[in-house]
Amino acid sequence: MNLRVKISIIAALLPGLTSAQEMWGISNSNYSGNMGIFLNPSTIVGAPYKSEFNIVAADVFSHNSFVYFPSDQHVLTDVAIGEGVRDNILFHIPEGERQKGFAHLLVIGPSYIKVNESMSWGLHTAYRHHLSAHRVPSHLAQFIYDDFRFPPAQNIRYQGDNFGMAWANWAEFGGTYGKVYMDTEKHYLKWAAKGSLLPAFNGAFLDVKNVEYSLTNPGELTIHNLDARLAYATNEEGRAGSGSPFSLRGLGIGATLGATYIRKRVPSAFECGRASDRFKKYNYRIGISAMDFGSIRYFNDAHRLDINTTSDRIWSGIDTLNFANLNIIDTLVSQRVNGTLNSEDKGFFLWLPSALSVQFDYAINHRWYANLSWLNRVYYAANQIARGNQIAATVRYEKRKWEASANINFFEYSDVGTGIALRYGIFVIGTDRLLEWTGISDVYSYDFYFGFKLNFCGPRDKGIDCPAILR
Repeated sequence: MNLRVKISIIAALLPGLTSAQEMWGISNSNYSGNMGIFLNPSTIVGAPYKSEFNIVAADVFSHNSFVYFPSDQHVLTDVAIGEGVRDNILFHIPEGERQKGFAHLLVIGPSYIKVNESMSWGLHTAYRHHLSAHRVPSHLAQFIYDDFRFPPAQNIRYQGDNFGMAWANWAEFGGTYGKVYMDTEKHYLKWAAKGSLLPAFNGAFLDVKNVEYSLTNPGELTIHNLDARLAYATNEEGRAGSGSPFSLRGLGIGATLGATYIRKRVPSAFECGRASDRFKKYNYRIGISAMDFGSIRYFNDAHRLDINTTSDRIWSGIDTLNFANLNIIDTLVSQRVNGTLNSEDKGFFLWLPSALSVQFDYAINHRWYANLSWLNRVYYAANQIARGNQIAATVRYEKRKWEASANINFFEYSDVGTGIALRYGIFVIGTDRLLEWTGISDVYSYDFYFGFKLNFCGPRDKGIDCPAILR
């Protein structure tokens, strides 16, 4: 089994080689706009601009606890300049631990926000790609990498339960609407909801309730017990009528709700003129949000396979197999474990990567801010994409036309990362994984985001016009 095949299989279980960092350097900015509505849509209500047009923005993130590139190989910079990845993957396995992985791609297309005095609305387009794997037994990931030839493990019976993976990509067409609920000298409360229609292209999930196996000989796997379900809707190479990778295979809906309380908000600091930079915007603000609650129903090219055995099944030559796509995996597993082809052409649901989040933002003075944000996944079904738990502490220097920030973040509450971001004029760029880019840290993760967006000033309701942020 060559390196590319190994990576493909491990990526299916631990997609760190391919859910999600949240662009911490820009998401909590008062000027985040369309790059902030995915964390908390109420950010657009009473924002310090009158309208925003997002040209394009993107965020790519990946993290896993198993596979890494050594820091001295400078893999991320090599990939960035087009040199590709060399065959120098190393592996680290904390003995007795489960492994996990998350990957996320967000591309925000043309989108628009209109800010009025007491309400705001917006329309957005996006493309999203998510993968997650959770509670994967370390020994299983190791066997895959070692072509099921790992000598110390022969004749040892291994067991794993309640683990799986999920993967989906979809387009997003949605709208955001929010209002000011309370506006006094000391208290300001606003809310917003983001709803989206989700045409889906591909999706899959694997739910393993229990598995027991051993290696009697190198390349010979004996499955003693297995209870699992595989469901997928993908482009199937060689199958007539299966369509392209971006054919419509499912449809779903999703919603994100958010609210923000601001203590002693200063209205003049939220005007578009240059004078607004001289005022402290507020004492502090606290935001709460419920993110990505919804599901996708797959109905085209959809298949479901229940994999069950309580008697020994011997799989010889597993080290020479080449898994090209899920349809081949479906056929091979069905024949080897179930003893017959019993995959069903049947639709299935896949739940979105839901989470709850709290954001606390403290204004040190009129330009410096300190932010502490918490995000925790809400995982309620085996057929669901899991989101990574996160805590991020950010310091930013913010002005109308530019800002800079630095953060320290804890992914899954234990894996430490650092990040920086810059917004200048229409351009935003940042990363929440700076040490990996600089070669200081081994690469278990990577993250990069950028955006091009225009903020404008214009009359709010019947108010007086003010100079544009961008001239």
